[in-house]
Order: sequence, then structure tokens, then C-alpha cells
Amino acid sequence: MRATKFAFCAKCNQERPTFKDYLRAPENKKISRCKVTMCAVCRDRVFVANKYGAIKTKSLLTNRTFDSKKEARREPALVAMENVGVIHGLRYQVPYRLDVYSVHAVDRLIDFLERPDTFDSPLDRAHTQALIKEIRRSRQKICNYIADFVYTDENGNEVVEDVKGRATAIYRMKKKLMVACHDVEIVEPGDTGVQQRARGAGVRGAHTGSRFKGGG
Repeated sequence: MRATKFAFCAKCNQERPTFKDYLRAPENKKISRCKVTMCAVCRDRVFVANKYGAIKTKSLLTNRTFDSKKEARREPALVAMENVGVIHGLRYQVPYRLDVYSVHAVDRLIDFLERPDTFDSPLDRAHTQALIKEIRRSRQKICNYIADFVYTDENGNEVVEDVKGRATAIYRMKKKLMVACHDVEIVEPGDTGVQQRARGAGVRGAHTGSRFKGGG
């Protein structure tokens, strides 16, 4: 066992050296597939900040592990909103596939359809089908986007939330692709979240005790 990095250990209440190991049951049986960061002193699990300073944080409500404290703080508000019926079908870490089509193939189809004499002959329909097949063949997967939270609002609209401390260039690109591929505008709530009524919802946590406005 070789110590690698230092991290704050909540159990030791101070900075401790860390090492990588599997989570194990009391009888030393391995209970996880991937190695996690452990305190080298007490052997309790610790979370190391990433290059943007975000620290993985465990939820007090669902026992989930979030990529940042800010994301973990958002969960109680959404759970409270679901409990009072403001939103429905709350989901976590929802994947979206981001594909694109050839611009040249699409332009050729548009140009053909905009011609005034299109469909004047029986061959036009066959030509249209050929252009559509060309577009479908050009479809390419660019990447995946994983949404932090997805739910349905009061009006039946699907809302995709991404709790961001810092918007990277890759994220900005994926945000544009979400609009182009799925016609979805990602919502980036602030610390106070979107408008909500959460008081009396039976959930305690940051930003769950009053009504907030905004959320951009």
C-alpha cells in the first residue's frame, strides 16, 4: 500500500494520506468493482477534489454520491418539489446521445425541395428518397451528455438540469448539441434553484424552506 495524495478525512477530522482500494465488508470481502480513495490512517472512504475544485459528496437523502457539493445541495430542493407535486418523475444521471448529420447532405435535400418544379415528374419522389437515405447514412455519434437531473414540470415539459460551478468549453459545446439534437435547452439553476414551494414537504436541507425565484 503506497500513499498517493492527501485529502481531508471526515472521520480523522484532518488531512490524511490516501490510497486506492476496494470497498470491503467487515469480513474483508470485496463489495465494489472499482477502486476508491481511502484514508491511509482510518481506512475510511474519502473524496478528492477534481481539477476544478469540486469534491464528491454523499447525499443524506438517497445515499447517492454526487460529483460536487453544489450538485448534492440541489437534490433536497428537487425531492421537496416532487413531494409537493410541483415536479414529477425525478431522475438522476440521465444519458443523452448526441448525433449529427452531414450538412452537405441536408443542404442538397433542402435545395431540391425548394425547387419550384420539384415533384413535377415521377422521378422526383425517387430522387427525394435517395437524398433522405444519404442523410441517414451520414449520421455520426459525436458524444454522450449525462444530465445531472431530469424531471417533468407542472406543464408536462421535460426539464434537464445541469448544476454547474464552471462552464467548460466541452460543456458549452454539448449544450448547443442538446438543442440541435433533442430540442432541449439545459437549465443551470443557481444556489437558490428554480421557483419552488418546498416548505412543509418533509425534506430538510439547503434551499428547501422557502419559495425562490429565478434559476438561470
